[in-house]
Amino acid sequence: MLDAQTRGRAEPRVEGRTRVLLFACLAMALAYLPWYNYSAVLPLVRRDFDLSASDAGLILSSFQLGYVAVVLLTGWLSDRVGPRAVLVASALVTGFASVGFGFFAGDFASALFWRLLVGAGCGGLYVPGLALLSEWFAPHERGMALGAYTGALTIAYAGAYLFAGPLAAISDWRTAVIITSLGCFLGAAVYWRLVRRAPGSREARGARGREPGWRGLLRAPTIGAVALLTLAYCAHMWEAYGFLGWVGPFFVAVAQRNGFVGAEALGVGGTLAAVAVLLSAIGPWGGGVLADRIGRVPAIRLLLGISIPCSLVFGWLIGAPMALGLVVGLGYSLFAMADSAVYKAGLTELLPAEVRATALGLQSALGFGVSVISPAVFGFVLDATNPAAAATPAVWGWAFVVLGVGACVGQVALLALHRLPASKAMGGGRG
Repeated sequence: MLDAQTRGRAEPRVEGRTRVLLFACLAMALAYLPWYNYSAVLPLVRRDFDLSASDAGLILSSFQLGYVAVVLLTGWLSDRVGPRAVLVASALVTGFASVGFGFFAGDFASALFWRLLVGAGCGGLYVPGLALLSEWFAPHERGMALGAYTGALTIAYAGAYLFAGPLAAISDWRTAVIITSLGCFLGAAVYWRLVRRAPGSREARGARGREPGWRGLLRAPTIGAVALLTLAYCAHMWEAYGFLGWVGPFFVAVAQRNGFVGAEALGVGGTLAAVAVLLSAIGPWGGGVLADRIGRVPAIRLLLGISIPCSLVFGWLIGAPMALGLVVGLGYSLFAMADSAVYKAGLTELLPAEVRATALGLQSALGFGVSVISPAVFGFVLDATNPAAAATPAVWGWAFVVLGVGACVGQVALLALHRLPASKAMGGGRG
């Protein structure tokens, strides 16, 4: 048992890290709102700009491309100068770019440009936050902390659908996009004023003669395990972000098949998507807690084993009763995102602190690089399996099946990873 003097020193650190986690999650939930405000109003944007499903998918992918182009730089910068300044600047860029989309996007090319900039801003919000929180939390509870932070970004995804869709239905899509962009500026203020680094983190970085940045990462003895974990993460991203990017339009189509039309269908579909995505915010936290208890690799394999069958059946429910589609969509959303933070927690345990943000940036860049392709492929498959003259796609099953097949690659990579001794370094020695 701790004596009174020891408790006096320990409790502020516990209280401090809890406060930092809460404020970091709040800032993330605010600053990431523009991520899917485009998807939430996509049917209206398609109508106004005369976009095909393939065009819409390319705009979704341009956002991911902007993210990938920047996340490598922001991870490296976080290792060099610290994550707080990167977080603040990125939140501001995201806000200004998303407001620009609302005011100035007028056709396919301009929409592509502004969403590319929004993605670039978001590229500095996730990885630096993970690196900062990994300084506060030990491995046996890091899955929970990084899962909570990942859950906060999922809340932002849901918030975009929850607010942007109904706002667009009662006003117009530009107003909806602009209003949901304002949270970025509040998020920047929270990052700046209320999110602090762990005591001693500046002095610890670069200690013990370790080399920060790319050279130190490539020389790490666990680089093989890092590569396999990153491959599994890419498979996860293929499935999860194809789903998240298209679940809103899918539920609008479900609403239309159930008798809703026009703005009413948009509002109902957006609300259903928001409910599904909001539930998924619990997933990363729950997946992180599970991985802290049973190990990183077993937890990921279990969660992928549930989400993949959901991908294989979900799209075929387009003609089913709306309640059934929502129930399956809730489960799909929950498990598709549940393993997101586990890959990140495992990576921080395979590598020293001096290269964590660089490695997290690389993993995110590769994963989101896959998600550049995934929404676009989904759109191409949707076009290929529906008549060209159809205003609303009626066949969605094959597009979702493609997501599930891609996720199977993750299971193969995890099987190989589990056989490596380095995997025992993750999750308190449980792999």
